[in-house]
Amino acid sequence: MKIPTIFLWLFILLIIISGCAAQVATSSNSMSEDLGSQNTSFSSSLAASKNTTSVSVPESQSSSSAFAVAASSSASASAGQSFPTASKPASADLPQTNKGASSADTVNPPVSRPASTIPDFPTLSSAGFDSELEDAIFGILNQKRAEKGLSALTRDPNLDTATRIRSKELYLNGMFAHSRPDGRSWETVLTDYNLMIQEGGENLANAEYPQGMDVDLAAVWYSDWESSPGHYKNIFETPVTHIGVGVYTDVKDGVCYATVTTIFALY
Repeated sequence: MKIPTIFLWLFILLIIISGCAAQVATSSNSMSEDLGSQNTSFSSSLAASKNTTSVSVPESQSSSSAFAVAASSSASASAGQSFPTASKPASADLPQTNKGASSADTVNPPVSRPASTIPDFPTLSSAGFDSELEDAIFGILNQKRAEKGLSALTRDPNLDTATRIRSKELYLNGMFAHSRPDGRSWETVLTDYNLMIQEGGENLANAEYPQGMDVDLAAVWYSDWESSPGHYKNIFETPVTHIGVGVYTDVKDGVCYATVTTIFALY
């Protein structure tokens, strides 16, 4: 039986079309595998990137936290020292110091000194007062203020007399308080002698130590004041311009006693 020519050509065409379809399917499968491989690679890279980020952040926070703890520990150790390390003797010979409570009260109501009022402080004997230590305390306070960019305080002779009265009366009456022996507030040592101020504060400290012991009381007392918020405020934060410093000393049975008063004032 003879097959017509047209059917023969149709048969050949079908064979060609079938071959092309198989090639396209193979190519499609290959492309799908490549894309899958790329997606897997991208996902792995992204996961690695996320893991790296999550590790680095806690490390940074940990470093910051450790620094804060170290700084806090250092500050606590410094605040706890009552005597300079370089000259610290045996513990039994440490000077016993007392910085006391700080008074940062503003004289109330704030008043200006009337032009007709002249302060009339008494003339005190210099016996018992340590002028060199007073100068050293004045110097260290202004030095520390300068380090913080603050202006120097002016030494006031009237405030000096007031602080000497305060230190002597506190020591002789066995007191350590921001009040007078008669129970009145500390600022009456100013108003009793017609010295009026707008604002002021009083810092106190005392010490006792073996006679002959070399003690830098100016540094010891400043360290105590600096570590106390109330004393620190009087020195650095209260808007004052003048200062008086008075140190009264005594020696009994081989023991040295010292009491200091500083009064800060704004006229």
